[in-house]
Amino acid sequence: MNWKGNCKQQRRAVARHLLDIARQVKFEILTMTMTPEESLDKMNLAASNFYDEAIRTDCHAFIEFTGLIREYIKICEENHAKGIDFREENAHTGNSQLKIEPYEIDYLNEKLHCIFQGLIVVEGAKRDEPKRNTKRTAKETFYNKRVDC
Repeated sequence: MNWKGNCKQQRRAVARHLLDIARQVKFEILTMTMTPEESLDKMNLAASNFYDEAIRTDCHAFIEFTGLIREYIKICEENHAKGIDFREENAHTGNSQLKIEPYEIDYLNEKLHCIFQGLIVVEGAKRDEPKRNTKRTAKETFYNKRVDC
């Protein structure tokens, strides 16, 4: 760009142009263009790609992140089946309808323990949790067993 002539006006024009570009990018980021199903498909693909690369690191704790990713995807699928748009549920939007089961929290804790050796623990949902009956399903029993990494 030629900066000769009225530099101040040219810089303002460039600044306005960059601001317009930034607004467009922000709009595109905030505007969802996929269906929830398409998002889930891409999330699963991304998880598979992550795992393919993670196993090449020879770092078991890093590979465990795949378990966190897969569990998040499973939680999103379950919430989508209940009519909750999981894509809108995050700290940035302030939405908090995402439902998570106690056995899922246990599984997340197992993965976090493997990665961070107990330095990070998920204690449970801050929202009111539904009362559970004391019988556990086979899935809950499996996830509640502690496994050393």
